Amino acid sequence: MPYFKPRIIGSFLCVFTQVMCFATGAKAASGTVPFAPPPIVNDLRNLLIASRVAYPQQLQTGDNGDTLYWSKNNIDGSARELEISPGESLTNAARSYLEQASFSCQGQFAEKVGQPRQTENMTVLKADTACVDNANNPATSALFVLHNGQLGVIEQQGTVSQLSAVMADRDALISAAGPAAVSLSPLAEQPSVEQPSVEQPPAAQPVALASAAPVEAAPPPSPQIVADPPVPVQQSVAQPETAVQPKAAVQQPETAVAAPPPPPQGNSAEKTTGWATAKTTLSSFFTESSQKGLTTTPGLTLGLQISRYKYREQTGSADPFVNLVSYPVGLVAAYTTKPLPSFYNTYLRLAGRFAFGPAHYSSASGTASGMTNNIWEIRGLIGKDFPYGDVDFSPYTGYAVRYLYNDARGLTSLGASGYRRQSVYQYIPLGLTSRLGLTDEARLALNTEYDLLTAGTQESYLSDVNPAWGNVVNHQRHGFGFRGSIMFQMHGWSAGPWFDYWHIKDSDVLPIPGDPGMGLMEPDNKTTELGIKITKTM
Repeated sequence: MPYFKPRIIGSFLCVFTQVMCFATGAKAASGTVPFAPPPIVNDLRNLLIASRVAYPQQLQTGDNGDTLYWSKNNIDGSARELEISPGESLTNAARSYLEQASFSCQGQFAEKVGQPRQTENMTVLKADTACVDNANNPATSALFVLHNGQLGVIEQQGTVSQLSAVMADRDALISAAGPAAVSLSPLAEQPSVEQPSVEQPPAAQPVALASAAPVEAAPPPSPQIVADPPVPVQQSVAQPETAVQPKAAVQQPETAVAAPPPPPQGNSAEKTTGWATAKTTLSSFFTESSQKGLTTTPGLTLGLQISRYKYREQTGSADPFVNLVSYPVGLVAAYTTKPLPSFYNTYLRLAGRFAFGPAHYSSASGTASGMTNNIWEIRGLIGKDFPYGDVDFSPYTGYAVRYLYNDARGLTSLGASGYRRQSVYQYIPLGLTSRLGLTDEARLALNTEYDLLTAGTQESYLSDVNPAWGNVVNHQRHGFGFRGSIMFQMHGWSAGPWFDYWHIKDSDVLPIPGDPGMGLMEPDNKTTELGIKITKTM
C-alpha cells in the first residue's frame, strides 16, 4: 500500500504538472505499482539505471506509475511523463514547462536552455535553472527526452552550491542515451568545473530504449562503491555536444584511491563550487552577483532616520534672506515586488517617508524657535537589476511627490508675525543603485539620484498675519534635486549616511488678495538634509 514521504526541499519545477512533486512525493511499497507505467517512463528509468544516476533500489514509483522519485546526498530527483501537443517542437515544450515553473519562484529565476540533440534512439534537450530567493536557493538540472512521440523529463534539484553535481548527473544521462547521430545545432557549453580524482565505476554503455518493461541493472561491481555514495562523483566529463560519444568505455582498475580532500571553506569554496559553475553555465543575467544576493531584495522594508535639515532663501538684496534649521526624526517604509517573471530582475517599489521635528527660524525679521516643520514623501518606482560578477547595477525611475508643512505662526524676537505655508514638489527621480559584494553575507550599496522638478506649489496662509488678506498659491516651475546614500547591508539590515538636496528657482509673483498693491513671491531657495538611516527588510 503506498505511503507518502515528505521532502525537505520541494521542486519548484514540477508544481504545475499533474503529478505530486518533491513537496509530498509518493512511493509504492514492495515495488508494486497500481498502473502500468507509460513507455516513456520505462525509457527514463532505463536511462537512470544505465547512467548510474540512480540504482534500481533507490527508485520509488508514484501511485499512477507515471512518476519516479529518488534521493541521494541531499539531492532530490524525479522523472515523469509530460504532455506535448501534436506538431509541437521539443524546444517549445521545454520552454513552456520552464515558464510555468518560473511563476513559483519567489526570488530571481534564471534559466539556460540548450539545443535539441538527436541520438540513435531519441531526441534530448538539457536545461539548467535556479531560483535565488535568499533562502534555499534551489537549482535544478533537467533533461527533456522525446521518444516515439512521447515526452518525459528527468530532474535533479539541490542548492546553487550543488549545481555542479546535478549537472554532472545530467551529462551522464546524455552519454547513456547514446552517441549523437545528428547535432541539430551547436551548443555553447562551457567547460565543466574540474572534479577531484576519485575511484570511478565502469562507464555506462548506451542503452536500448522503448522496452515494455524496465531494465534492472546489477549493483556496482566494486565493493568500495555503494548504491548511495556520500560524495556524488561523475565517472567521466561529458564530451562536447557535436562530438560522437564512444560506444564503450575502458574499464577502470579497481584500486582504492585516497578520499579527496575536503572542499575549501569560505569564499574559496563558494567560488569553486556552485557559484563559479552557475556563472559559466547559466545565462548572462544570472551571475555571481545574483547568487550572492546583490540584486534588489523584494519584501517590506521599515526604518528610522535622523538628520539635520536646513532651508535657506536668498534674494538679490539678501543672502540668506531666511534660514530655517531643524533636526527631524524620520520614519521610512517601502514595499518591493517582482511581479513580472518574464522580465527578469525587474522590480516595482512603493516607498514613503515621514519626518518631523521643531525648527528654528532666523531672518532680518528676528528669530523664533519651536516651529512645526513636517515632511511627507511618497514615491512609485520601477527598476531593473543588471548583475555582473561581484557588482549589481540597478537603474530606476518613477514619479514622486514631496509635501512640507511649516507652521511659523506667532511673533519673532523683533515682533514680526509669522504664518503657515504648504510646499508640494512633484518630480521624476532618475537613479542608480550599485551594490558591491564584500563577503558572502555583506554588501555595500551606493545610491545616486537626480530629481527633475515637474511642478511645485507654495501656498501661504497670509490670513494668519492679517485677517483681511487671502491666501496665495505661488507656482514653481524650475528646479532640481540630488540625493544619495552609502549603505552597509547584511542579513536584511541596512545602515549608513544619506543626503537630500533641492534647489528651486523664484516662483511667479501674485498679488495678495485684499491688498492688490502688494505682491508675493517665493524666493530662490535651497534645502539640504544630511543624516543617518537604518532599515530592516523582511
